[in-house]
Amino acid sequence: MRYYFDTCIWVDLLEERNGKGIIVQQLITKIIEENGVIFYSSLTIEELGRIGYTEHDMRRLFTKTILVFTHLKKAHFSISQKVAKKRLVPRKDVLHAYTAADAESVLVTTDRHFEKLKDIVESKTPRELIL
Repeated sequence: MRYYFDTCIWVDLLEERNGKGIIVQQLITKIIEENGVIFYSSLTIEELGRIGYTEHDMRRLFTKTILVFTHLKKAHFSISQKVAKKRLVPRKDVLHAYTAADAESVLVTTDRHFEKLKDIVESKTPRELIL
Protein backbone atom coordinates (compact mmCIF):
# COMPACT_ATOMS: atom_id res chain seq x y z
CA MET A 1 0.00 0.00 0.00
CA ARG A 2 1.09 3.56 -0.67
CA TYR A 3 0.62 6.46 1.73
CA TYR A 4 1.34 10.17 1.69
CA PHE A 5 1.57 11.73 5.16
CA ASP A 6 0.21 15.26 5.54
CA THR A 7 2.50 17.51 7.56
CA CYS A 8 0.19 17.33 10.61
CA ILE A 9 0.91 13.58 10.80
CA TRP A 10 4.67 14.19 10.84
CA VAL A 11 4.23 16.73 13.63
CA ASP A 12 2.07 14.29 15.60
CA LEU A 13 4.82 11.71 15.27
CA LEU A 14 7.77 14.01 15.98
CA GLU A 15 6.15 15.78 18.93
CA GLU A 16 3.99 12.88 20.16
CA ARG A 17 1.08 15.33 20.40
CA ASN A 18 -1.89 14.30 22.54
CA GLY A 19 -1.12 10.61 22.19
CA LYS A 20 -1.52 10.89 18.42
CA GLY A 21 2.11 9.92 17.89
CA ILE A 22 1.37 6.47 19.29
CA ILE A 23 -1.40 5.92 16.74
CA VAL A 24 0.86 7.12 13.92
CA GLN A 25 3.59 4.75 15.13
CA GLN A 26 1.08 1.88 15.04
CA LEU A 27 0.23 2.84 11.46
CA ILE A 28 3.91 2.92 10.52
CA THR A 29 4.35 -0.57 12.01
CA LYS A 30 1.44 -1.76 9.86
CA ILE A 31 2.93 -0.11 6.77
CA ILE A 32 6.29 -1.81 7.39
CA GLU A 33 4.60 -5.18 7.92
CA GLU A 34 2.74 -4.89 4.62
CA ASN A 35 5.86 -3.67 2.78
CA GLY A 36 4.19 -0.35 2.09
CA VAL A 37 5.78 3.02 1.41
CA ILE A 38 5.31 6.53 2.73
CA PHE A 39 5.67 9.40 0.29
CA TYR A 40 6.74 12.92 1.18
CA SER A 41 7.58 16.00 -0.86
CA SER A 42 9.54 19.23 -0.71
CA LEU A 43 6.34 20.85 0.54
CA THR A 44 6.39 18.53 3.58
CA ILE A 45 10.03 19.43 4.23
CA GLU A 46 9.27 23.15 3.83
CA GLU A 47 6.34 23.06 6.25
CA LEU A 48 8.28 21.06 8.84
CA GLY A 49 11.22 23.44 8.42
CA ARG A 50 9.05 26.37 9.44
CA ILE A 51 8.56 24.79 12.85
CA GLY A 52 12.16 23.70 13.29
CA TYR A 53 12.32 20.17 11.85
CA THR A 54 14.43 18.81 8.99
CA GLU A 55 14.24 15.93 6.54
CA HIS A 56 16.84 14.24 8.73
CA ASP A 57 14.40 14.41 11.68
CA MET A 58 11.88 12.51 9.57
CA ARG A 59 14.34 9.88 8.37
CA ARG A 60 15.84 9.17 11.82
CA LEU A 61 12.49 7.75 12.92
CA PHE A 62 12.83 4.79 10.60
CA THR A 63 15.13 1.79 10.79
CA LYS A 64 13.82 0.47 7.50
CA THR A 65 13.73 2.55 4.35
CA ILE A 66 10.07 3.04 3.56
CA LEU A 67 10.22 6.78 2.78
CA VAL A 68 10.02 7.83 -0.86
CA PHE A 69 10.46 11.39 -2.08
CA THR A 70 7.97 12.53 -4.71
CA HIS A 71 8.13 15.74 -6.72
CA LEU A 72 5.54 18.47 -6.91
CA LYS A 73 4.33 19.14 -10.45
CA LYS A 74 4.41 22.66 -11.85
CA ALA A 75 0.94 22.20 -13.33
CA HIS A 76 -0.52 21.79 -9.86
CA PHE A 77 0.69 25.19 -8.64
CA SER A 78 -1.71 27.19 -10.79
CA ILE A 79 -4.68 24.87 -10.39
CA SER A 80 -4.16 24.60 -6.62
CA GLN A 81 -4.72 28.32 -6.20
CA LYS A 82 -8.05 28.14 -8.04
CA VAL A 83 -9.21 25.04 -6.16
CA ALA A 84 -8.17 26.51 -2.80
CA LYS A 85 -10.07 29.72 -3.42
CA LYS A 86 -13.18 27.95 -4.68
CA ARG A 87 -13.32 25.36 -1.87
CA LEU A 88 -11.96 27.56 0.93
CA VAL A 89 -9.03 25.32 1.86
CA PRO A 90 -5.32 26.18 2.17
CA ARG A 91 -3.49 26.13 -1.17
CA LYS A 92 -0.68 24.02 0.23
CA ASP A 93 -3.17 21.37 1.29
CA VAL A 94 -4.49 21.27 -2.27
CA LEU A 95 -0.90 20.74 -3.40
CA HIS A 96 -0.53 17.89 -0.90
CA ALA A 97 -3.75 16.36 -2.28
CA TYR A 98 -2.56 16.49 -5.89
CA THR A 99 0.89 15.18 -4.95
CA ALA A 100 -0.63 12.25 -3.05
CA ALA A 101 -2.94 11.49 -5.98
CA ASP A 102 0.00 11.54 -8.41
CA ALA A 103 1.80 9.06 -6.15
CA GLU A 104 -1.32 6.86 -6.23
CA SER A 105 -1.40 6.91 -2.47
CA VAL A 106 -3.84 7.45 0.37
CA LEU A 107 -3.41 10.85 2.00
CA VAL A 108 -3.04 10.33 5.75
CA THR A 109 -4.28 13.34 7.70
CA THR A 110 -6.36 14.48 10.63
CA ASP A 111 -7.32 17.76 8.95
CA ARG A 112 -11.03 17.75 8.17
CA HIS A 113 -10.84 20.16 5.25
CA PHE A 114 -9.38 17.38 3.09
CA GLU A 115 -12.96 16.10 2.92
CA LYS A 116 -13.52 19.00 0.50
CA LEU A 117 -10.82 17.47 -1.74
CA LYS A 118 -12.10 13.88 -1.83
CA ASP A 119 -12.60 14.07 -5.60
CA ILE A 120 -8.83 14.64 -5.91
CA VAL A 121 -7.50 12.09 -3.41
CA GLU A 122 -8.74 9.57 -0.88
CA SER A 123 -7.86 10.69 2.64
CA LYS A 124 -7.95 8.71 5.87
CA THR A 125 -6.95 9.30 9.47
CA PRO A 126 -4.27 7.11 11.06
CA ARG A 127 -6.95 5.63 13.33
CA GLU A 128 -9.10 4.62 10.32
CA LEU A 129 -6.12 2.90 8.73
CA ILE A 130 -5.09 0.84 11.77
CA LEU A 131 -8.56 -0.53 12.49
